[in-house]
This record gives sequence, C-alpha cells and structure tokens, in this order.
Amino acid sequence: MKISILSERRNYSPFGLAGGEPGAKGENWLVDKSGKTIGLGGKTERVVRAGETIVIRTPGGGGFGEP
Repeated sequence: MKISILSERRNYSPFGLAGGEPGAKGENWLVDKSGKTIGLGGKTERVVRAGETIVIRTPGGGGFGEP
C-alpha cells in the first residue's frame, strides 16, 4: 500500500501561551516485520508492505498560563 503523511509539529513543539509550557512534539514511525522502528518525519510518501505498521503520535497542545 502506498501512504502519504502530511503532518506538522514534528520538529518544533506546539507553543504555550501566557507562560504555559510547550506541548509534546508528534512522531511518525514505521515498524517493519523484524520490529525495527524507522522515523518517517512530518512529510513523507512511501510503500508499506504486508506485516509493517505505521505509528502516528499526534502532538500535544501547548499549555496556557503559569504551570
């Protein structure tokens, strides 16, 4: 299967406001048949073979106000 991923906040954390902490960065991974993980970055297109898994961890939102 051919996949395309177009995502943001993989290199830079979502910012916080009014003194709030930044959120967590997102991650995109491919896990191959042997269990090896390969980072995919924020924007990619590739063929995924039977037995491989795509993992998408969405970024967290930045905080608001003093923690």
